[in-house]
Amino acid sequence: VQDRLGRWFLVASGMAGATAPIALQQNAAFSIARLVDGSVDYPLTPARLGFLFVAEGEVTANGETLKTGDAVRMAAITGLSVKGSGELLLWDVPDAGQ
Repeated sequence: VQDRLGRWFLVASGMAGATAPIALQQNAAFSIARLVDGSVDYPLTPARLGFLFVAEGEVTANGETLKTGDAVRMAAITGLSVKGSGELLLWDVPDAGQ
């Protein structure tokens, strides 16, 4: 738990320059974070998509309240800001429509 407490922990990646315990063969990344009344930010480029899933807890992501089991797809944004308490899963993938 300590490796992801209050920060994004990169679990799997195929993105250039990223080092993760699991190597992917795609230009994608999977990260997890655990918040305890805290916050984390994640930079995105408009040419990529983000998929955030709240596995547990209640957080505010870019101003939207999300609870256990909620998910959101993000496109054409420059970053994600999450605040609150919970277990988060995040995919960062290229936009296939670009």
